[in-house]
Parts: sequence; C-alpha cells; structure tokens
Amino acid sequence: MAAAILLIISCYMPWAWYPDLEMSFTGFFSYKNYYGKPGKLLVILSIIALVLFLVPRIWAKRWNLLVNAVAISYAVFSYITFSRCYAASICPRKEAGLF
Repeated sequence: MAAAILLIISCYMPWAWYPDLEMSFTGFFSYKNYYGKPGKLLVILSIIALVLFLVPRIWAKRWNLLVNAVAISYAVFSYITFSRCYAASICPRKEAGLF
C-alpha cells in the first residue's frame, strides 16, 4: 500500500529536466504533450490497487496481481521514455519523481 501511495505522490513531482527546453516534466506535463500523461494511468492503477488491497476476498488478491503487474510495466516504460537521450545526444537530467 505504501508503494501505491508513493507512486501517486511521485506523479506530481518533477520527473526530468530537459536542458534544451529549459522545462521540467512531471507525470502530468510534457512539452506539447509529446510523452503523454502517464501520471493519469499510474494514479488510476494505484487507486485500484489500494482498493483491491483492502478487499478481503481471494478474487481481489488475484486481480490485484494483474493490476500491479500492469502498473509496474507501465512505470518502467515511462521511466525509459522520460530518461532516454534524444536528438543530437541531448540527455535529460533525471529528477526525484522519476525514481
């Protein structure tokens, strides 16, 4: 449950600083929405996971495994997307929210 809450908090923190744009991207903001808004899906999946953690049924625990697997894989995809170098070797600086 703590990991789900930390994931929600990290979506509002800066993820990466792009020196050529002089902008900091978060889970809900990217320049001209090039990277989308991965924070929306991550927050939704974290809330679903929190609810399923609290339901004392076996089906909820099984669905929770699926929801958390999707959330982790999308978080790894977002990490790679926001931290990779682009153009003429312009590399963003990774901020605290991305970790």
